[in-house]
Amino acid sequence: MANTTPTKLSFIQSVRLLALLVFRPNAFIEEERKDNERRNALPNDAFKEPRALMLRRALFSSLMLVLASGILGCLIGFLMVQIYPIPPSLVTTVMQALGALLLLWATLFVRGWDIQSFGGVTYTERANRWIYRSLYCIGTGVLVLSVIWT
Repeated sequence: MANTTPTKLSFIQSVRLLALLVFRPNAFIEEERKDNERRNALPNDAFKEPRALMLRRALFSSLMLVLASGILGCLIGFLMVQIYPIPPSLVTTVMQALGALLLLWATLFVRGWDIQSFGGVTYTERANRWIYRSLYCIGTGVLVLSVIWT
């Protein structure tokens, strides 16, 4: 059985992998192959976090993403009110539509069974989650910004 322990990645490493995925897919595939070899060389019990703690961590990290998206949208919205107090209604309408489209894109984009491995820790699966979360956070931020700016 393959090792289902994910390798640790920094934010910068994650962004680099996403850039490879988009602009140099063959390099991304090679990085994923190397990571699979590293993970398979580890003992299966290298790091086992109890599932309840994983769920708790996911709950609070998702809350932080939601709050950060909303706060960033609010801050930019308040800044825009100071710079340009009354935006044209077309601008806010386009921003609201853009936010909604980003949320829909994330929902329709996310992959499931077609890329799933046994443990869900491959770079492809992780990039899938990163893209999904990024699109959702950006879409939420744009929607909050458009509401605050109106």
